[in-house]
Amino acid sequence: MEIMIKLTDHFELNEFINSGIAKTKGIKNIPDLKQLICLQALCTNILEPLRKKCGPVIISSGFRTKELNELVGGTPTSQHLKGQAADIHCKDKSQAWMFFEELKKMNFDQLIWEQRGEKIWIHVSYVSKNENRRQIFEVIK
Repeated sequence: MEIMIKLTDHFELNEFINSGIAKTKGIKNIPDLKQLICLQALCTNILEPLRKKCGPVIISSGFRTKELNELVGGTPTSQHLKGQAADIHCKDKSQAWMFFEELKKMNFDQLIWEQRGEKIWIHVSYVSKNENRRQIFEVIK
């Protein structure tokens, strides 16, 4: 299902709700108004500035309903459930490093370098200007 809602100049809601698993399982992966506002804040404060500095940013996982989050093995407290997090696809290690270093300069909540074999993605979340914890982690499997 295509929903044409522009969150910011370069990001649309479809990028954050698109999920092959949701489509296969018939899950409607649609945020409510509060979650939509959080996605817009994430785009405005993190993803747009990243795009401005580093070029196009591809979202591999954005918003998740509780059902979808369970199917993909997400934690019950995942910020994806609130619309506060996105996983950024990285084509290679040098792009991942560039994104990670630029994101470290921003006011984020969590920044996680995730790697499984050669596959690398960056998880970033944003709560609010005053509530962000600026936590940085690595998850390598």
